[in-house]
Amino acid sequence: LCKKKLLVENDIKKALEIQKTRGGKLSDILVGMGVVSRNDLVSALSEELGIPPIDLSRYKISPDVVSLISKKVAKNYHVVPVSKMGDFLTVATADPLNIFAIDDLAHLTGCKISVVIASDKEIDEAIAECYEAGAHEEIEKIIDGIKGPGNIEVLEEGKESVSSEQLIKLVQEAPVVKISNMLLAEGVKLRASDILIEPLEGGLRVRYRIDGVLREAQRLPKRIHPALVSRLKVMSNLNIAERRLPQDG
Repeated sequence: LCKKKLLVENDIKKALEIQKTRGGKLSDILVGMGVVSRNDLVSALSEELGIPPIDLSRYKISPDVVSLISKKVAKNYHVVPVSKMGDFLTVATADPLNIFAIDDLAHLTGCKISVVIASDKEIDEAIAECYEAGAHEEIEKIIDGIKGPGNIEVLEEGKESVSSEQLIKLVQEAPVVKISNMLLAEGVKLRASDILIEPLEGGLRVRYRIDGVLREAQRLPKRIHPALVSRLKVMSNLNIAERRLPQDG
C-alpha cells in the first residue's frame, strides 16, 4: 500500500498504536481511520500475490455450490464457495495465505481449491446471505400466512379520505409490525445507509444502499404498501394522515 502511495508510513504507525490499545485487525483499523478503502486493500493484496479479486456484491452464488461447504466451516475459515467447474471449487477469502484452511477445504469437499480475494465485509455479507435465513425468508412466511383482508387491512388504491383511527388500527396489525421490524433489522445487519421501499407496477421493491450501491433485497405484494408506509411513519413520529407532502423523521 505504501509502494502504491495509498498509505504513508505515519498512517501505519498510528494504526499499529491503535491496534496495541484496542486490538482488532489492522485492515479494519486503517479503513476506520479513513486513510484507505476496503477495495484498495483487496486490490493491493491481489496485485501483490497475483490472485484475482472478486466483487461478491455483484455475484449470485448457486445454492448447489453453497451446499459444498457447511455454514460452520464457512464461518470458521471466513470463506465463501463461489463456483465449481469440474474438479475445481473457487472459494473467496480475505486471507489467501491461510494454507491450512485451503488444504482442509480440499479434504472436506474432495475438490481442488482455487482462491479469489474479497474484503472481510463482503465475505460476512455473503455468508449471511447464503447460509442464514434472513429477512427475505421470514417475510415470505409472514406474507404466506396472510390469507385475506381479515389478517391485514388494505386501503383502496387512490383513496384519499382515511381517518387517523383507521390508519392507527392498520399499523398495529401484527404482520405489518413484524415485516417493518425485519426490513429495518436487515438493513442494520447489512450496514445499509438507506432503505428504499418503492411501489412499482407489479408490487413493492425493497432496496438497500450498501457502500453507495443500491442492492435489491425483496419484492413484496403491493397491497401491503399503505400499511407498511403508515407503520414506518408511526415509528418516525410523522403525521400518518399526510399522504401528499414529503416529511422528515
